[in-house]
Amino acid sequence: MFGSALAVEKFAQADWQGYAGRAERGVSVLAEACGQDALAALAQFRRVRGLLGRAPQPDRTCHDPVTQMAAEVMANLPQIIELVATLSEGRLKGYAFLSQGRPGAPLPVTMGTLLAAAFELLVAEGRRDDAALLAEVFALAFPRLGALGALSPLAQGLIIGVAPKGAQLAMKSYFNTRLDATSGHGERIQAILQRLGLTDHGLYHVVYGPNSPARFHGLGVDLDGDDHRRAKLYVRLEQPELTPLLGALLSGLTHTGSAATHDLLLPIHAFEAALQHPSRIQEVELAVALSSHAPPTLKVTYFFAGQTDPNVTLALLTQALGQIGYIPPLAKLWQALTGPRDRTLSQAHPLHGVGIELPTGAPPKVNLYLQPTL
Repeated sequence: MFGSALAVEKFAQADWQGYAGRAERGVSVLAEACGQDALAALAQFRRVRGLLGRAPQPDRTCHDPVTQMAAEVMANLPQIIELVATLSEGRLKGYAFLSQGRPGAPLPVTMGTLLAAAFELLVAEGRRDDAALLAEVFALAFPRLGALGALSPLAQGLIIGVAPKGAQLAMKSYFNTRLDATSGHGERIQAILQRLGLTDHGLYHVVYGPNSPARFHGLGVDLDGDDHRRAKLYVRLEQPELTPLLGALLSGLTHTGSAATHDLLLPIHAFEAALQHPSRIQEVELAVALSSHAPPTLKVTYFFAGQTDPNVTLALLTQALGQIGYIPPLAKLWQALTGPRDRTLSQAHPLHGVGIELPTGAPPKVNLYLQPTL
């Protein structure tokens, strides 16, 4: 998570204590901007964060001192939080917070602890059917969970996201299905979609077939407390490979010719140009969103190097969003989420990524992926 070459003194000087407070301030800014009661939203966030960050049970059978020491160090790391701000219809429309739980145990134990916390959240809202569905999807995604014990405890296997909807919570779950290599990947994805009552419209083989340059990154499943079913297929690819793949996908989705597809790509090319900067990394993420009640959509997410000056990403994002009609409280968010620059390990500014949806509306839907500096 933190890279491979952090000096011990740098690790010790990191602002661990301030991290949780930065996350809380970010939630307060987002809630207030969405017209919510900031104090109630903060209390809700703390409750959910506490559940999702529950420490897994330590492995009592391990007697290797190096492994034990590593587990103790990981157990004292802060629970990493990512905030997602959704811009739609010209305004900040909602937000969510994501967690992969707290490390400190073998990966299957950490994932199981996080899954149990998600069950608890759903059952507390009377959503036992959603809890059962989440359990089934998890079992299909990881048919041999124990095999993941050989992987790093810090590997990203399961992420649980929560989006406040008034007093209710919409849940977003993300499964790194690549980790379990004990059965066919395509078959598992199709089994999950079938359980959700969804079809991929042949898009899985377009984005992840033998002729695709993309690398599968995971599967997302939304549990929003209604009868709608939604899932996303996430892939990663290099920037130069994006436009041809988008063109193939849009042609299949819209059943239009190359000229119309070119017009559909114009908004994303303009947004991409506005975000052009040396701090933007070459790898991009492409998500194919499938729904039981709407046509498929696409989302392209651009990411930024962690050690960029916060003022640079603030100015860059302000300009890019302003060109398409959005004026969110970015300065307040940067102030809330940014800690001392000389005490950062890996993330010196809040902007992890920014995603734009296709086919676009006017203005297009945009997601901001924000992290407290660390």
